[in-house]
Amino acid sequence: MKLSCRSCFFFEAFPDTRATDAPKRGTCHRNPPAIMPTPAGFRAHWPVVHTTDWCGEHATREGDG
Repeated sequence: MKLSCRSCFFFEAFPDTRATDAPKRGTCHRNPPAIMPTPAGFRAHWPVVHTTDWCGEHATREGDG
């Protein structure tokens, strides 16, 4: 299995309105949300990642490894 966000413990998928079978994007919960400016002021957001992205801190989900 290729290690990617899709198989990571810290990945949380969200529905993608363009997806036909499975979510293609989600959020990474490895670190705390980052504070970013928005039109409504500063807000905390989890980084948005694609299921094919990867990083050096991958943690395999229970039963996926």
